[in-house]
Amino acid sequence: MKTFLKIAGITISIEYPFACKPWNSKNGTLERYKPFFVNPVINPGININISKINKPLLPQGKMIFDSKGLWKLYASGSSLEICLSDPLSKKAHDEIIKTKGDFSSWEAGFSPSLSRKGRNALDYPVLEVIMMNILSKNLGILTHASGVISLGQGLLFCGNSGAGKSTLSQLWKKARPQDLLLTDDRAAITKAGKNFMIFGTPWSGSANVYSSESGILKKVFFIAHSEKNSINKIDGIEAASAIIRHSSLAYWNKAGLDFAIQFCAQLCKTIKCYRLGFVPDKSAVDFVSKFLKENER
Repeated sequence: MKTFLKIAGITISIEYPFACKPWNSKNGTLERYKPFFVNPVINPGININISKINKPLLPQGKMIFDSKGLWKLYASGSSLEICLSDPLSKKAHDEIIKTKGDFSSWEAGFSPSLSRKGRNALDYPVLEVIMMNILSKNLGILTHASGVISLGQGLLFCGNSGAGKSTLSQLWKKARPQDLLLTDDRAAITKAGKNFMIFGTPWSGSANVYSSESGILKKVFFIAHSEKNSINKIDGIEAASAIIRHSSLAYWNKAGLDFAIQFCAQLCKTIKCYRLGFVPDKSAVDFVSKFLKENER
């Protein structure tokens, strides 16, 4: 079986046997990917081939990154392996996704026993880690942020878990249903000519906002809950450092990390950045909307 997706302008081909389904149709994961399904293309940007393995595998090479959770990253020469396992497992892995060279082709070995545990071959964090590596090839970044297109402006609201990304998205959806919500948890940022672009992704938060749409990024806000609504402009190193902290970067890839740092610095020189303190009610959306009307450029 074969499926094609398009995320952040990048087409992804996924080939898999019936026993190794990429997503779960029962827990809502499949629904989040449906807006990203596209017709087959001859030369996709990423090829993923999923195959069945009958027993857990041991990784090859040296561990270069440990998420301290579900996944680890190993490297051997030009090969890279994303290894996933039960948190209680010490050595063997139930799924290993391998790539070599430019990150455009990936081989995923998946144990059907994981399906019986409720996991699927491309559940978190597989596609996100693949996208992090692809974007690090001079394309862009993946941010911890919600995204909205409002009053003709692409808006990025960056924040850690608990900062209010999903809360703000829910408030925005009720207060301004005419606007386009892109995501409430993960936004991709790329560059097209002179413009920085903001894309929705399938990886939504508690507000369950996901969209395959995109827009030109005009403003970046770093958000936090507050007793009153406030907006304060920030520039230079402070803004660049903030967006780097709120991005998922390929720290294991020096060239990719160098690119991401330069990308963030250029973004913050081009796009106006602000700190947004907001009260978690409709007044926050009204406050930001008024600010946008007064600062359209």
